[in-house]
Amino acid sequence: MTREYQSSIADFERGKHDPGVDRLDRLLAPLGYRVVVLPTRRRTVADAAEAIYSRHRAGDGDRAYRELIQLNVDLASEHGALRVALTVSPPPSTGNRRFDAFVAALVEHHLKAERLPIPAWTAEPSRFLESRWVVDKHAGDEIEANTPESFRRHNVFVDPSELASV
Repeated sequence: MTREYQSSIADFERGKHDPGVDRLDRLLAPLGYRVVVLPTRRRTVADAAEAIYSRHRAGDGDRAYRELIQLNVDLASEHGALRVALTVSPPPSTGNRRFDAFVAALVEHHLKAERLPIPAWTAEPSRFLESRWVVDKHAGDEIEANTPESFRRHNVFVDPSELASV
């Protein structure tokens, strides 16, 4: 990377400049990347995972779970290429293995619904639970049969009505 690019990036990091999309694209070009703008107001899965992490770290499990449900709404609201684009970047850990498995299952669930490609990160071992997690501790015996396949695969058992909130 040239000295000019390093200096420009340092200025952006210090908040001296607010880069526009064109400027960011030029800065990334030497690295073989480019900026792509998505016409959506929905968060990426990576952004949602960061929000979940923040809530979990603050000890607010209920709000962390609500972030999962909002991610469901975000993914359900987009279709086709936009839905795929929101899921491509591997999300960081939420700090909770159960939530990490839920995120992966949710992505698989929504992408499979449209027969879209599923990102490889959803198959990482850290995205699966060793023992089953029944999300609603009051769920009856029917939870096993009613849970969507993508969730069962990750050992997360959730009633489909939790996912139909859109």
